[in-house]
Amino acid sequence: MKKEKTHAWAEFAGAKINSAGLRIKGKVAGYLNKRFETVKPRKMKWLLLVFCICWGSLSVYFIWSALYGNGNKINVYKAEKIHSLKFFDKTGEPILEPLMDDSTYQKIQSYKKFMDSTGQTIRPSLLDSIQYLEELFKKEHAYDTK
Repeated sequence: MKKEKTHAWAEFAGAKINSAGLRIKGKVAGYLNKRFETVKPRKMKWLLLVFCICWGSLSVYFIWSALYGNGNKINVYKAEKIHSLKFFDKTGEPILEPLMDDSTYQKIQSYKKFMDSTGQTIRPSLLDSIQYLEELFKKEHAYDTK
């Protein structure tokens, strides 16, 4: 039942868009007909010829430059080296840089205290994330003290 309503609404919207497009096309065609009705056929042919030469030559230029262009162009996309996290140095020893600093941990703790003081329940997924971050911080600092 719902699919029929959605389908009917889509047909209605499509018909409105189509009729608006046809109205605009009709107005533009009427304007151009009025504008060029006094132009002589010979002049109209010359205008058409100039139009075709201009746009045709521009098209040929774009095709030519795409196929046989010079190599001095600026590349839009540039391949660069991807910088990834390094967990081990050249000797094989682990690089132990903390993933979370003390200020971030303090912000998490203050948010947790704030939520406890307001009595609002913390969403389970958010609570899981907070607990994971706390464990991560404790593991990092437990390894630092050894």
